[in-house]
Amino acid sequence: QRWAETTPVKNKLEAGNKPLVFECAPPDPSTLGLSAVQGLDGVRRLAFSSNFEGGNLAFAVGPTCDEYHLLLDHDVNTVGYTQWFYFCAADTEGVLQDGQIVRFTIENVSKAVPLMQDGMGPVSWASSLPGWHRDCFNVHYVPPPDDRGAPKARKADAPPLAKLAWSYRYR
Repeated sequence: QRWAETTPVKNKLEAGNKPLVFECAPPDPSTLGLSAVQGLDGVRRLAFSSNFEGGNLAFAVGPTCDEYHLLLDHDVNTVGYTQWFYFCAADTEGVLQDGQIVRFTIENVSKAVPLMQDGMGPVSWASSLPGWHRDCFNVHYVPPPDDRGAPKARKADAPPLAKLAWSYRYR
């Protein structure tokens, strides 16, 4: 099982220049009701869940076995804001090989000052390597388009939406 979340802790280093590992384990995946994404070609892909405290994944689409587009539920007590994420992704169908790179793109991030541009990045938890690790790479934040003069499809006080993408090497 693979987990991803944001964390307010900067990328600190322990003695010996080893990445800081967070020890607080995520929920047991067997209790989450994982549901595999099915591509337009009918092939089942990674399974996703956010059916746990703090989970906020609303929807996942997998055009290919190594590319996933995610939509998040809005943060509680906000008008359309989505600035953090926490979800589980698992290869229940055996579609990934060890070492294969998977790309995740969140399509509706709305943090006004993106923390990902300030040195923060996604962290992951893998069953094969317990502990939270900063092993996501190619983190890319795409700011919202300048939509001045464009028709408004969102509520007037809803934030413009940006994208956040990162890669992860399956292990």
